[in-house]
Amino acid sequence: MLDRAYLSIGNFLADSAEFGTLTIEVHGQGSRQIGTLVRPLHVRDLGFDVDAVLLLKRAALQRYPGSDGARRLINDLYAVLKRYADQHGLKIERWERCVTLVYANDVRVDVAPVIEDPLVAIPSGETHALIPDRLLQRYAPTNPRGIEHGFNSAAKIQANFPRRLVEGMTLDKAMRGDVTPLPDVEVVSARLLSIFVQLMKVHRNISFGAPQDGVEDLSPASIFITFLAAAGYTLQAPRPHDTPLDLLLDVFDAMLLCFEREELANGGQRWSLPNPWAPGDDLATSMNSPQKQAAFLQWHELFSEQIGQLLDSLEQRAGEDVIEKLVHNAFGPRAARAVRDDAAPVAPTRQAGRPVIFATAAGAITSVAARANTNFGSPD
Repeated sequence: MLDRAYLSIGNFLADSAEFGTLTIEVHGQGSRQIGTLVRPLHVRDLGFDVDAVLLLKRAALQRYPGSDGARRLINDLYAVLKRYADQHGLKIERWERCVTLVYANDVRVDVAPVIEDPLVAIPSGETHALIPDRLLQRYAPTNPRGIEHGFNSAAKIQANFPRRLVEGMTLDKAMRGDVTPLPDVEVVSARLLSIFVQLMKVHRNISFGAPQDGVEDLSPASIFITFLAAAGYTLQAPRPHDTPLDLLLDVFDAMLLCFEREELANGGQRWSLPNPWAPGDDLATSMNSPQKQAAFLQWHELFSEQIGQLLDSLEQRAGEDVIEKLVHNAFGPRAARAVRDDAAPVAPTRQAGRPVIFATAAGAITSVAARANTNFGSPD
């Protein structure tokens, strides 16, 4: 459905009087491209939120120059997509940097206009671009494909499991529940980083719940989590780990080291996470309120604590009702049902320690061997 939507939107924009001579292509960006898209949870009453880029030729800066041009570009995109929405019976919303089309089942496609602006001196500089900000009335640096390439490079790093898990590491069961299926078994097995990000995002959704009207949503942005996870994975994956779960927790702990914190005169902090593929773009911009920073640190502690409790309970052979409750608390009812439905004896591994079954947020079952040290609860 999404591929058809991209193609249909792209053709409509390319045929429009406003963008016909300026359009290069419409392509996907964000979580769908890197395998970290998660399905909506009942606790957050939202559908899929996927991103598309309207890539425009550099000549668009001549038609839409300066601060007024940035505002007019978003408004023209809204006008064109409003005609598209009316033809297809869709809802439409206008934001500062994009326009959203709302499909059935609350599937949202955010279309952002991006103007090519190559910078040869930076990584993936050939895909560097500018995005208009209607509220600020200026163009900001961006590089969606640069971020995608960077994540994919990190995901290619082979995790270091000295004692190869054979029967014990089964990432080949059908993904279902809350995580979008990856194309095939080989991709699922190789993209351990993508699975880690999926787990973090589902846990975030469970922990923060649904956004409330008139109340600030304190949940950390997906781009912030994803970039930090990739940085933490780059640091930790080469180090020896007994199991993928050991690696997951080390990656999660390392995320606290992967962004900058500047002490302010008022006692607060300014967090920053420079985008190496778009100089001047700060991926931590949305995190610079005391409330959001405190909420992120509390969530970080909660994730470590709940995963630690779950692993301790598995190693102590706690009852199925205990395990199911812990999984439910961390990853929601779908994962808990997967534990109840799929928990079954697994083949022994060569690793020391009995095998345990860990239910991912997808409801997929990852069977791993328990490690001897079960101190997973510390956020330090």
